[in-house]
Amino acid sequence: MKDVEIQEQVKKKLFLLNSFLHTASLPSGGESDSALKHSVTVHFLQSVVMELIIKVFFELDCKKAAPFTHNLPKIYKNLSADTKSMLEEKFNEARKRREQQFAMISSDVVFHSLSDVLINNEKTVKNFKYDAMAVQFNSSADNAFYKEVIDYIKMKESRLIA
Repeated sequence: MKDVEIQEQVKKKLFLLNSFLHTASLPSGGESDSALKHSVTVHFLQSVVMELIIKVFFELDCKKAAPFTHNLPKIYKNLSADTKSMLEEKFNEARKRREQQFAMISSDVVFHSLSDVLINNEKTVKNFKYDAMAVQFNSSADNAFYKEVIDYIKMKESRLIA
């Protein structure tokens, strides 16, 4: 793909990322039924967002269209060392923030590594919409993680034709 084509694909995916994150950030409402519906929607949207993030980085790093698959580890292995390092670092920082938040509530909540989340993301994207059964691996991604990752995407995208 040419740099201009990559930029166009990145812009489209960033719009989708921001749209899904906006929807996930909307208030859930005061009643328990609304809160449950909101949680279900957010769980699914976070999986779609993670897939889009990995695919955007694939396009930026490999200069070709991301594969049409939900198998994120397969795509992730092709990312540059710098991209992988940044994603791991930012995800681990988010994981520590989540662990600190939940430490006051329960010691039963476990936040998993990025590699486990990527492996299990496919199951959520493919199956969750049919049975709403979550996989045992949750994501630690939070607003700070998403902001830092999107900023990194924009920086890499701006360097294409710089």
